[in-house]
Amino acid sequence: MRVKMKKSNRTGLTLVELLVSLTIFAVILTVTFSILFKVQSVQRKLDNKYDINREVKEVSGKITHSIKSLKHLLYAGPERLSFLNENSDTTVYYLKNDTLWANYQILTYLMIDTVWFTYFKNDREEAVDFYIADKNLNGFLDGLELDSITGIKVNLIFYILNRTDDYKIRKEIFAGLRNSQRL
Repeated sequence: MRVKMKKSNRTGLTLVELLVSLTIFAVILTVTFSILFKVQSVQRKLDNKYDINREVKEVSGKITHSIKSLKHLLYAGPERLSFLNENSDTTVYYLKNDTLWANYQILTYLMIDTVWFTYFKNDREEAVDFYIADKNLNGFLDGLELDSITGIKVNLIFYILNRTDDYKIRKEIFAGLRNSQRL
């Protein structure tokens, strides 16, 4: 005699099927969140670099605009520049404690590793070696030493400190001095 088994009409998941589906869901969720966190991290780094580059561009623009308004060159040194602009206001650029200053105010809070000024004759064709041009050996250009200066290049090296990576940004700014005079 055969015993017939009754078929169950119950629908649903067994405990094993439920555990397998939860495990697959957890793996997918873990991968998704790890990708999301990585994308957020990359986005923060890119935003930070964008802000730094924007600040470097702003500083460069201010310096360029300022030097192009130069009317009278007062003091020219390798790490300091002083001049009168078109409004007869004195402008002074110098580096102090890794910070770039303009007119005795901080120009930027980005750390400056190096700043130096290069002076040119004949619109950037011939760089003037500062230490050769400084015939008086007084540490700055004056008198006849300034007469032939037709351009100024500002060399800035910004030092960026981050938690994950430190790097430097080098920026060169050139401004011609067509309308300048010597005092």
